[in-house]
Amino acid sequence: MSKMPVGRTISQTYGFAFGWYLPILGVVWLPFLVLALVGYFYFFPAMAAMIDATQQMVQQMAQNHPQAALLMQAHMGQFMGSIYAFNLVTLITFSVMAVGISKEALGLRRGPRFIYLDYGKRELLVIAGFFVVFVMIYIAIVAVAIVGGIIAAIVLVSHGGAHIDPVTMGTSIGKYILPIVGLVELISLYFVIRLTYLMVPITTAEGHFGIWRSWRMTRGNFWRILGVAIVTLLPLFIIQLGISAFFFGPGFFGSLIASEMHPLSPNPQMSMLMHKMVQQGIYIWVAGLVTAPISYGLMFGQAAFAYRALVPPAAE
Repeated sequence: MSKMPVGRTISQTYGFAFGWYLPILGVVWLPFLVLALVGYFYFFPAMAAMIDATQQMVQQMAQNHPQAALLMQAHMGQFMGSIYAFNLVTLITFSVMAVGISKEALGLRRGPRFIYLDYGKRELLVIAGFFVVFVMIYIAIVAVAIVGGIIAAIVLVSHGGAHIDPVTMGTSIGKYILPIVGLVELISLYFVIRLTYLMVPITTAEGHFGIWRSWRMTRGNFWRILGVAIVTLLPLFIIQLGISAFFFGPGFFGSLIASEMHPLSPNPQMSMLMHKMVQQGIYIWVAGLVTAPISYGLMFGQAAFAYRALVPPAAE
C-alpha cells in the first residue's frame, strides 16, 4: 500500500487551517450555531440539573432517605435521554462540518462562500459511517461489562459469597478487569482510526460509503496517521484548555478530575461550573466560533490531504 507523506500532510493541514480561515468559517458557523443553541437551551441545563440531583441524592442516602434511589433513577433516565438527543444533534452537525471542510480542502466545494447549505447524500453517508463506528464501540463496552460481571461473580464465589468486604471485592475485580479495559481501549482506538480516518474524504470525493475503503487505504499507515494526528490536534487540545481556563478558571480541571474519580461524591464546584456554563453560554459560543475554523480545519483537513496524497486526482 502507498505510504502517507507525514511532513507534507502536516504542512498542508496547517496551511489550510490558518490560510483558509474565512472559507472554513463559512462552512462551520451555521451547524456550530445549531449545536450551540441546543447545548445552551437544552443539554447544559439538563446536565446542571443532573449534577444538582446527584449531590442531593448523596445527601439523602447519607440520611437513609427511603426515596433516594428512586429519585436518582428518575433523574438518570431523563438525563440519559438528554445525552442521546444531544449526541444525535452533535453527530449530524459534526458530519455536515466534516464534509463541508473536506470539500473545501479537496477543491470540491460549490455555492456561496459565506454559508454551507449543500446537505445531501454525502452528509448522510458520513452520518451513517460514524453511527456504525459508535455501534461498534457500544458493542465493545457491552462486552467488557459482561466480562466484568462474570469476573465479579467468580470473585464473589471465591471469597465466600455475600459476606465479602466491598473494598476487597472492588480491589479483586479491578485487578482483573482494568487490564482488560485498557486492552479493549487500545484495540478500539486502532479500529476507530483505521475505519474513520479517511472515511470523510473518501465519501466526499467518491460519493459512497467510505468505512471499508478507509480500512484498506490506511493499511500500513497507522503510525503515520497517529503521528500526524498528534502534531495537528495538539494545538486544538491546547486551544480548548485555554478557553476553558479563561472562562472557568484553573479550578475547572480539578473539578473534572474529582468528578471522574468520585462520580457519586458531592462536588459543589462542578455544580457551580455547570451553572456558570449556562450563564456564560453566549460568550463560550462566540469564543468557540472564532477558533472553530482553525480547530476543525486541523481536525478534518489532515485526512483530506492524506487522501489526496494516496489517491491523486487522475487516479480517482
